[in-house]
Amino acid sequence: MTDHSSTPAVRSLTLDSFRPETLDAAVSGGAIDHVQLGAGRFIGELVHADLGGRVFDYGAYNLPLLACGGMPADRVVLGLVASDADVGNLNGAEVRNAAAVALAEGSELHYRLAPQTRWMAFHVPRRTLEQTGVELDAAQVTLPRLEATQLQQIQELVTDVVGTLRAIERRDAEILDPVAAALVVAETLTAAFAAALPTIDGTDASQRILRKRRLRLVKRTREFFEANLSHPIQVTQLCEYAGASVRTLERAFAETCGANPKQLLTLMRMARARRALLAAGSGKTTVSRIAADSGFFHLGRFSTNYTALYGESPSATLRA
Repeated sequence: MTDHSSTPAVRSLTLDSFRPETLDAAVSGGAIDHVQLGAGRFIGELVHADLGGRVFDYGAYNLPLLACGGMPADRVVLGLVASDADVGNLNGAEVRNAAAVALAEGSELHYRLAPQTRWMAFHVPRRTLEQTGVELDAAQVTLPRLEATQLQQIQELVTDVVGTLRAIERRDAEILDPVAAALVVAETLTAAFAAALPTIDGTDASQRILRKRRLRLVKRTREFFEANLSHPIQVTQLCEYAGASVRTLERAFAETCGANPKQLLTLMRMARARRALLAAGSGKTTVSRIAADSGFFHLGRFSTNYTALYGESPSATLRA
């Protein structure tokens, strides 16, 4: 009989609405902020597993999101992102269908997830990668160019890993040794990425410079928005703070966010309002107060747009 006393920690979660705080913690040890970009009821699933010094995170979402923040400071994050529905954008680079990625310790993430995106983050100590012969370059983000067959193999591996981890979580009798199964998962993922990662990412230098400039502009704009969500935004002040023209900002946003600055500002305000509504107890505040604090100055329009975006009214979120 199998001893489950040391069964690896595996947790899975299903989301039936947009829950920013839950999504923000999806990448273990990271600090990621999420904004829902598309209208509708958000549906998602998350899987987390501690695999003896390595960590596995997985997510699958039906709607497009913008995820911005920082990676864990003590681990390299090896990832796979895939969508059959549309094109995403990862740190300024387009993601069509699927892509593998390596993010250095503490690197910044700016990821516009396409609808129906599936992603995986596998946290590995740099020393472990070095021992397998991988030598990451100085770039914070490496996007290796893989053949379609390589990407397909990694996608199939991730699907198999998620199935195995869920079986471990529910203590499926088919998993004869959960500890050994978790070790196999960790080693198989490590080997797959060690075989896929080159020593350099092969990105043309001029393209890398352009991507960095676009990301810098988007980051500066988002900082300005965050500091002024409750107040009207003056375009002249925004351009001065970002150091770019409106046209340049719109190009950068169209490429990396899939929305223009005005649209993203509204969605960020909506996300703030939803966070506040979810956190507040019924009777302790009002929808109108939260709307005003989030930068909305027309209650009827806020309620209509909120309902269209999240699939439920602000008052329903507050009651829940």
